[in-house]
Amino acid sequence: MTSKTPATEPNDLGRHFVERANAGDVDGMAALYEPTAVLAFPPGRLATGHAEIRAVLDRPPVAP
Repeated sequence: MTSKTPATEPNDLGRHFVERANAGDVDGMAALYEPTAVLAFPPGRLATGHAEIRAVLDRPPVAP
């Protein structure tokens, strides 16, 4: 289980994201974004808000 401690410093975000990604905690990764955040990934596509960002983060990686 990953820590649900909120990020209090900008440098905390990277650590929290990696911990949650390594644990497969997609909900925890999405929770690190603001509720109205916009994620531009993959390039040319936008995901807005937790539900859409969670869907992007839950997809398997694409091989190059």
